Amino acid sequence: MSRGIFNPVFILLLVGIQLLAAHVDPPTSVTLDCHNLVHVVKWSYTEFSPGLQFEIYIGSLHGAAKLNLVDSPNLQTNFSLDTDPADTYTLEVSAVIGPNKSDEAPPKGIQFSYNKNSPASKKCFMDLPAVNVTVMPDGFARFSFMHPWLLYGDKIPVPKSTKKKRHNARSEVIPEFSYEVVVVSKGTSKTFDCNERECEDELLVDPKEEKLCLKISGDMARMAVRGTQEYCAMPATALPAEDDYMYVIYIVVPLVVLIALAFILFLVYKKVTRPSSSLPAAMTFKDHLWRTVVRDRDQVSVPEVEPASPTPLLQSTEFPPATSSTEYEVRERIGVLTDCNGSINTMNRLLLGAVLLENLSVTVQVPVMLAPPTKVRFNSLDYKNILVWTPPTNSTTLQYYVQWKIYGEPQWLDVKGCQGIQRHHCDLSAVTSDTREWYYARVHASSLPASKSNWALSPRFSPRWDTVISPPVLRLNVTEEGIVVRVKPPKPNVRKMHSSLQYKIYLIHTSGEEEVYKLDCCSNKLPLKELNQKAVYCLQAQTIILLQAKSSARGSLKCVSTL
Repeated sequence: MSRGIFNPVFILLLVGIQLLAAHVDPPTSVTLDCHNLVHVVKWSYTEFSPGLQFEIYIGSLHGAAKLNLVDSPNLQTNFSLDTDPADTYTLEVSAVIGPNKSDEAPPKGIQFSYNKNSPASKKCFMDLPAVNVTVMPDGFARFSFMHPWLLYGDKIPVPKSTKKKRHNARSEVIPEFSYEVVVVSKGTSKTFDCNERECEDELLVDPKEEKLCLKISGDMARMAVRGTQEYCAMPATALPAEDDYMYVIYIVVPLVVLIALAFILFLVYKKVTRPSSSLPAAMTFKDHLWRTVVRDRDQVSVPEVEPASPTPLLQSTEFPPATSSTEYEVRERIGVLTDCNGSINTMNRLLLGAVLLENLSVTVQVPVMLAPPTKVRFNSLDYKNILVWTPPTNSTTLQYYVQWKIYGEPQWLDVKGCQGIQRHHCDLSAVTSDTREWYYARVHASSLPASKSNWALSPRFSPRWDTVISPPVLRLNVTEEGIVVRVKPPKPNVRKMHSSLQYKIYLIHTSGEEEVYKLDCCSNKLPLKELNQKAVYCLQAQTIILLQAKSSARGSLKCVSTL
């Protein structure tokens, strides 16, 4: 009897022991740290058993799943090289002992991705490289940093078709890095784009501000890039800036030329006013003394001597008698003027030097640093895309130059008809007509012959989402039966962009009650009947773009009285 009773109990106890032995506790406190394309998963576990391992499951939204096994007692692992930043992944950690496996932890896994458009709950990011910020005396803050692609590009997987050209692809193609710079003290921001190996630009700031700090973040190839800190201004370097060189050219050089000319004139003056004789005064004969000596000198008589030979040595030849001069000749050194003429020539030379100095006068021009235009933005109405801006405060008769580009493209293009203009707007409808694209525009001011401002960038613009649809225009005709409503067709650009348009017609009673009627574009008319006689009705219309769930504002009220 007892044997029959205890056998089933023993069997159940044995089965329970086996089930207990088969149960494996799951890991706890699973966390994931993912940035800079390095992914570290950590977890906790309390009871370690022989043969305990941890299985890391990495599921992919667009690719194959991966499994990694980690031996205990390690409680973390790195799977940096197993991730494509453009994909979305799910991470789960399980404990494994032999054939037995625990539940996944966390229960629903951890979804993560670098793709900013991914539905993953955890968005990974990359750190921005080191940033240098310097406040310059001209009122601009210059900042520069290495393009993030140069730091992380080699870790990003390359498609199989381009692996053979991996090195060339890395060195030739640098994706656009679009980033936003925020001035911490004022909360203002500005967007920039970079396709160069070094990203460098500048902001107009208050140079008197004691401390300037910037926050920088952006995205590259749909991956988020964040600054790890606030980047504060460094003191200006001792090296002169470009504008300082201009001041040297326009001020110092003319001063040196003037000093040199003055020195040359001084040498000329000393030359022409120097005494005619270099002998000491004690050895210099005055003119009247020389004449006295000449007058009083004695006649020297030479005695005639008879020739000793009968043949004269020289033939007797008559020479013309020497003419005596009554004027005394005064011989002077070549190049030395007499007192009278010397004074006149000295004055002439001084006057000539003054004329030369006047003709060689140099006009000192200090270049003026132009401030860039402000409030650069798109005003788009019915897909007519106009770029507008506010002129700088120091504007007089400035000229403006406008460029545009598609978001993601590296090259800026000139806008025809908007080069060297003096108006403060430019029509970009022709070059921004593709509603699927996003666009940027920029403008800078110039004052001939050479001064120009920095580029001022517009916010990112989408014709599809940023254009404003104008409300329809109503034409009302009152008849004995009621009111006939006609809607003026929309602008040609709107009809070209959208084939499915609809109008809402609002009929407003004097009590404030509204009735809404729908009219397909572009129907001829909408008759409104069964209205009260001699009553006032007001109407408004609104354009509806069905496929975009987008609408215009209501048009102005038009009121009529029924018959």
